[in-house]
Amino acid sequence: MALVRSAIFGEAYRDLWRRALSPQVDAACRVASIDPWADYEMRQTAAGQTVYGNIAAFQALRAQQAAKGKSLTLAASLGGWTKSTHFSGCVATAAGRSSVVQTSLELLERSGFDGIDVDWEYPVCCGLDSNEVAPDDWAKFGGAHFRTLQSLPLLWAHHGRPALFRFQVPAPPTGAARRDGCRLPH
Repeated sequence: MALVRSAIFGEAYRDLWRRALSPQVDAACRVASIDPWADYEMRQTAAGQTVYGNIAAFQALRAQQAAKGKSLTLAASLGGWTKSTHFSGCVATAAGRSSVVQTSLELLERSGFDGIDVDWEYPVCCGLDSNEVAPDDWAKFGGAHFRTLQSLPLLWAHHGRPALFRFQVPAPPTGAARRDGCRLPH
């Protein structure tokens, strides 16, 4: 899924949102499209022109908005409810973290997007049954993993444009209430 941040949303944007870039972190800790045909080859119309792939459609919309003096920021979203499967295993090792960072940068290079949004659902527990989890997920995220991900904007800076890197992770669980095996705040 790609995140589109703009003041202008119409039917064309909602339709494109449903077909958006969908990268995920795989078992080898690589960030890649889960549907390369849709992302790079699917013929469609965007901003009044024929383009190939969802990425080109987003780029056409961004160019159209720039011509109107408006800004359209594009970010690839990693994770979420259905695509956080391998986060726990990939943040557990320096090699896994390095691979996530390197392949995230490669995705940005190929797509021309402005940044990455990381949405880990959920460290330690919950989420889909297929998600890897470990008791030390919070420590991994708060420690070396977060420091590694913080390096993304610095590594991307050589492109000469600002980068958007956002991390969405629920607060560490506290309290006695339980839902789906998670401790939730009171």
